[in-house]
Amino acid sequence: MASSSKSPSSKSADAENQPLNTFQQDKSGVPEVSIEVCSASTLPGVSIGIHNSSAGSSTLGEAIQLRDYRDSEWRTLYLTCFHCVFPPPQHRESLIQIHGAKQGLDRWEDKPANFHDPQIREVLRVDHPSRRDLEAAIATDKSTIQQRKTPAYQRMESRIKAEEAGEDVFVEPRERQRYEKILKPIEMFQERLDKSESFWHKKLYYLGRVIAGSGLHRTKERFIDGGRTGVETMDWALISALKTREGLNKPFPYTERAKLLNITYYQASDVQPELDMELHKSGRSTQCTQGRYNGAISAAIARTEDSNICWVSMTTYEHAVARTGNKPFAKPGDSGSWIFTPQGEVVGMMLYGACERLNIVYFMHIDDILQDIKDVTHAFDVRIAE
Repeated sequence: MASSSKSPSSKSADAENQPLNTFQQDKSGVPEVSIEVCSASTLPGVSIGIHNSSAGSSTLGEAIQLRDYRDSEWRTLYLTCFHCVFPPPQHRESLIQIHGAKQGLDRWEDKPANFHDPQIREVLRVDHPSRRDLEAAIATDKSTIQQRKTPAYQRMESRIKAEEAGEDVFVEPRERQRYEKILKPIEMFQERLDKSESFWHKKLYYLGRVIAGSGLHRTKERFIDGGRTGVETMDWALISALKTREGLNKPFPYTERAKLLNITYYQASDVQPELDMELHKSGRSTQCTQGRYNGAISAAIARTEDSNICWVSMTTYEHAVARTGNKPFAKPGDSGSWIFTPQGEVVGMMLYGACERLNIVYFMHIDDILQDIKDVTHAFDVRIAE
């Protein structure tokens, strides 16, 4: 990697001019959380994590609506990948104390969970944004404030306070102007930190409970294209969010361009992506990206049990997106992101482990997801939230 030609002072100047609500990667690769995400509303495209766990971060998809019977009311649920809410073995210490949790976790390895599953609501709970990202944001802002309060700044602050207290100290107007110039961004960061810490201490990050899901390693035969059939990965979870957290049906606008476009998700009557169709996503790690539809292709990302009851990889046929340009379409942490056209028509949801393989990432078609939700939950109807 080429070394930077910037001096330390020029780097400091760049940092001072950086907008406070931008999403950067910190040194550990964790995106800095915008002040906007410390809000009661759900923000599709922003991180989620397993409740009170440092297991990692993924992305909240969007809201769907489901009704159990023809005449029942629509209820709103949130969609993400089942992998995103399923705790890895090293993060189960507190969960396995819940009655039936071990049996449930074993069962969900290869079987779906419907609304009548006896354990899922108690075992699988979700934070939004993720604990990891929120903690990193708080630590970063504390560090930023501390770095700006240099010894020179503290001396100026002491002199100004002494003068204001009536002591025999005179502060030059130029020195006061310099102090106020440094103080302004400190106050802005402090305001952001206060809001983040309040959000944290009040535990407002808690989103809700998982109430149904596909299971961890499950596949299903379906039509690929042109009448061909093939096996596809099923990887989805339905989250029942607190009523106080239900929000708008929009991808989070990480960029100024996204804010101007102001896209709202919608469901078309027949979503059939064409080869090279332009597709977009809003996700936790790579934010707003675009790519091109690459068709339904064979992939070795799913797992199945062999005759020795060992997990082995298997070939499936997954819908694919190819990057355009140098920026990856997705990275780990983007799993659960919804994929949509420039107009907001939902095409699918990013599969777990959104790592590019030869510049390709995979997703589940929205029609296949909604149909599988109906099959697993026995719902009368399922749709993208209106």
